[in-house]
Amino acid sequence: MEISKMKKLLTLLIFTLPVFSYAMDLKYMPVQHGGRVKPFDTLASESVRLVYGKTKYEGKEPSVLVLTWLLAPEVWAETEFVQIKNRKLKKTLGLDIGKDFFSQKSLSMNPSIESLLQNLQVKLKKEVKLNAFDQALSRLQGQLMRLNSFQSGSILKLAPQEDSGKAWLSVNEFNNEYQQKFGAV
Repeated sequence: MEISKMKKLLTLLIFTLPVFSYAMDLKYMPVQHGGRVKPFDTLASESVRLVYGKTKYEGKEPSVLVLTWLLAPEVWAETEFVQIKNRKLKKTLGLDIGKDFFSQKSLSMNPSIESLLQNLQVKLKKEVKLNAFDQALSRLQGQLMRLNSFQSGSILKLAPQEDSGKAWLSVNEFNNEYQQKFGAV
C-alpha cells in the first residue's frame, strides 16, 4: 500500500475511532427533548411506547429501533405498528376495527385525518375538555409527529450551542452551521 494511502487511512481511523466507541454507548448519549436533557435511550423508549404502545417492537431495543426510523423511513412508512385502540376513531377513519396497528402511510394519506386534526386544533385553542375520541385523535397526532420528527432528524437535538439558554441543534440542522465550521478546519 502506498504511503499516502496509508496516511489517509490512519488519519481516518484516528478521527473515526472515538465516534465508533461513542456509538457503542449510544443509549447513554445526551439529547435535548421537551426542554430537558435525557439519555437517548429514554427518548427512544418514550417514543416507541407512544407510537407502538409497548417499549419494544419485535424484541428490538428502542434505541436501535428509532435509529431505523431515521435511516429507513420508507420501510417504516409501510409497516403496521402505529397503535390505535379507540374503536370510534378507527371507524371514523374507515380503518379495520378488528386491528390495532396501522401503517404511517395509510394514516397520513387518510382523506379524513386532515379535517379531524383541524377540528381538534380548534378545540385545543378554545381549551375545550377533550372526550375519549378527541384524546385518541390527539394521541394519533402525537404518534405521527414523533415518527416524522425522527425521520427528518429534527427530534435528535445532539449539539449544545454556545449560548446555554438556546435549544440544542438537531441532526437536520448540522448541514448548515456545522458544515461551515468543519469546512473551515
